[in-house]
Amino acid sequence: MVYRLKIWPMVGILVFFFMGALLRLDIRTQVATENVPFQPRFLARVPVHPQDPEITEDHPSYREMSFILDQIRSLESTRPIPVEWKIRLQKVAVFVLHPLELMVLDVGEPSRVRCFLLEVLTQFQEEAVRQFLFRIFSDSRDDSDVREKALESIRLYLQLPAYRDRTVQELLSLLSFETDFIFREKIRNVLPGD
Repeated sequence: MVYRLKIWPMVGILVFFFMGALLRLDIRTQVATENVPFQPRFLARVPVHPQDPEITEDHPSYREMSFILDQIRSLESTRPIPVEWKIRLQKVAVFVLHPLELMVLDVGEPSRVRCFLLEVLTQFQEEAVRQFLFRIFSDSRDDSDVREKALESIRLYLQLPAYRDRTVQELLSLLSFETDFIFREKIRNVLPGD
């Protein structure tokens, strides 16, 4: 009997410390969630197409891509990009999808070049490119011209029955996370009225 009486104070002390720890954790959790500002949703900024080990800087398609992009970079910003350059790049784009996506993701690249590359990538109307376009558009930190070009390309997927429902769902999801009023309106304008 005497042994049992000695254990109850120990159990009481342990329960006291356990409840105190629970209460402290609960208070800290509340404070942490109340003070966190709204964070916009950013999708991963990575290419969707895998890198082909055979495509190196010596590959003819890669050299053609590099030549065309160097020509575009050297153009004055007021001059339009010649249509034949787009056609030439579209012919080799299937071989250099990964490097093209890396250049679109590179914020150090001029927005004119990035928008041009988005136009070239749009020719591949597939799920991977659609996801890539959403990754570019969802990042509100990106250049507004690039985001607008990505949204323009996403609009094409609304016309394809295979992608229409998923595209509408993702646009609605982005609408709830978009912090820029102008882009919220642009998303609303792209969404179908039905």
